[in-house]
Amino acid sequence: MNSAADTNIRTTVGTSLLRADLPPSSSDLSSASFYGDYRWRRDISFHLRFEYEHFNSTDWAVDNVPANQLANMILLGESSPDYTVWVTTFTVGYRF
Repeated sequence: MNSAADTNIRTTVGTSLLRADLPPSSSDLSSASFYGDYRWRRDISFHLRFEYEHFNSTDWAVDNVPANQLANMILLGESSPDYTVWVTTFTVGYRF
């Protein structure tokens, strides 16, 4: 599965005020999942699953903003989440 989102925010103001559009924000998500089942005997089965997920985002309101830069706001100096995860699960089922 792939998902992508891009955001552009345009601002409007009165004629006597200055304005600037906000920087764009984007996020990309890719994921895949593979699984298999094997029945060894009538009452015992094995299940194997692999999952992969990759997420990348940029957000002007979070990225590269130092802690406590804006007045009356608590900023933690964080960045947008970016991660890659692999998950493997193996289960044994017993039916009685």
